Amino acid sequence: MLFVIGKDTESIGIVGAIIMFFQLILLIGAIVPTEYVLSRRFDSEGKAR
Repeated sequence: MLFVIGKDTESIGIVGAIIMFFQLILLIGAIVPTEYVLSRRFDSEGKAR
């Protein structure tokens, strides 16, 4: 965010929102495959298959 120092509030908000959504996409992208692998290794009661 160093490149928005001295810019107006709207520009800082837009850059912050873009960074936040990028991080959100990465987080969701990590959760989906993890849940898939866990569901393959454990049954609905949490016992290993």
